[in-house]
Amino acid sequence: DRIKKKEERMMKLLYEGLGKIPGVQVYGSFAECKGPVMSLNFQGLKASDAAYILESGYGITVRAGLHCSPLIHEAMGTQKNGTIRISISYFTKEKDIQEFLTAAEQIAGSVAGR
Repeated sequence: DRIKKKEERMMKLLYEGLGKIPGVQVYGSFAECKGPVMSLNFQGLKASDAAYILESGYGITVRAGLHCSPLIHEAMGTQKNGTIRISISYFTKEKDIQEFLTAAEQIAGSVAGR
């Protein structure tokens, strides 16, 4: 249906865009994960700090932490700081994805000193 197709298209843009940004660790891949939710981290930055930067500096709301899933975080090795969780919906626009990718690139570059 059109809702699922749009969500898939937006998630593909996210996976492809984030995959090009050094310093961003995405958990999972577009081929494996078909839902409208993604977990990621910025190397050298706690998930909670990254979420704060995204909200206060860019107006982008994400969730940070263990997301009620401590065992999966233990398996992924993220139990200490958790991850950032971003989700999209039918109402997410390509512009929103591009804004997130720009913010992610700036944050990753800032942490790495680029």
